[in-house]
Amino acid sequence: MNGMFNNCYELESLDLSNFDTSKVIDFKKMFAHCKKLKQIKGINKFITSQAININGMFLNCNELIYLNVSNYDTRNVKDMEYVFYNCKNLRFLNLSNFSLKEECITERMFLFFSRDCEFITNNEKLKDLYNSFLIAIYFNYFLCS
Repeated sequence: MNGMFNNCYELESLDLSNFDTSKVIDFKKMFAHCKKLKQIKGINKFITSQAININGMFLNCNELIYLNVSNYDTRNVKDMEYVFYNCKNLRFLNLSNFSLKEECITERMFLFFSRDCEFITNNEKLKDLYNSFLIAIYFNYFLCS
């Protein structure tokens, strides 16, 4: 599914409720640059236990507001870089079952991310990544104003 909807600039909604993702290992840039995408039905039903790459999966999805991927099994994922990069309008993100391998690439996961997002996770490393992003925004705002 690598790049399946990549660069679908005008796409506003998708219904993927019937997708079988049980054998997918690469979700890289699946929705990248879908700048008008507001809704992805069925995204919460994806089976990701075989996934090793979700790099940039939602990269530049500027109009996404709600994203519940709480059921994602990410224990085998090795690359999460840019996964939520520039999702600046997200108001709700549930990553409650995300896990991170020690060697997983997580740089720039939340860069240019919405600072008004209700962020849900049970993973301390993800909390730290998200909070470090918020701190960077805070300092950037006050130091560059």
